Amino acid sequence: MLSISIGPFAFPVNSLVFLASLYVSYFLLLRNKGLDKPFLEKIFFQTVFLGLLSARFVFIAMNWNSYSSSILSVLDIRDGGWEVSAGLGGSLLFLSFCSWRQKQWRRAFVLSASVSLSLWGLATVYLNHLNSKNGLEQANSVSLVALDSGQQQTLQNIVLNKPSVVNLWASWCGPCKNEMPYFAKLQKTYPQVQFVFVNQAESSATIQKYLAMQTFSLQGVWLDSGAQLGPAVGSNGLPTTLFINAKGQLVKAHFGGLNEAALDAFIQKTLVP
Repeated sequence: MLSISIGPFAFPVNSLVFLASLYVSYFLLLRNKGLDKPFLEKIFFQTVFLGLLSARFVFIAMNWNSYSSSILSVLDIRDGGWEVSAGLGGSLLFLSFCSWRQKQWRRAFVLSASVSLSLWGLATVYLNHLNSKNGLEQANSVSLVALDSGQQQTLQNIVLNKPSVVNLWASWCGPCKNEMPYFAKLQKTYPQVQFVFVNQAESSATIQKYLAMQTFSLQGVWLDSGAQLGPAVGSNGLPTTLFINAKGQLVKAHFGGLNEAALDAFIQKTLVP
């Protein structure tokens, strides 16, 4: 499951799980009677900030070749560029330091962090299990039609034995249009990787009209007239990007827009040896 819909909006499930775990931590921390609540709030927000900063900094440092050409993309935290282990390490180190300095609050820190991390960890493991087990089972049987030739193929046959980036998009989707030039550019940069652009529920005339107005060109555009692929991979919104290795395994999925640096980093990390 990648996203859920709430009214007309779609939200990434992993972000909602993370926010829910933070709320549980905050609630438990402030339930401790007799302690300085303003101080506890300060420690809570400092811990979260340092964790996020560590996760972002380490991810960018590990993928600096991708980010160095576009410094502003460092600030685009919507791209999914986080090194989770570094974030956890930074938060726990800071919390351990606070517990050592303020022994009277140690129990409150440990309880709040333990419950929150346990809930977040279990939920994340479960979601990853669902994505890895069912991520392509239904998707592989979805029939797609090639825009240029009208040929009909299942996703499984399209990506067979080829490391592939599968992008679900539509011409009315703002984030889809923003990231499309990056996909077009990297399609030329990585000829060993197949790019599959699966339009959701638009007519071939609408797609051709949109593409004709662009300064970039795309290879591998397919039609999913029934918009079946998104629900099949657990996504209820656009854009959605799947990274599939040569064995046909879903190695990463991202809901939301991608900048060029993050897309390049994910391709190098998951698909290019």
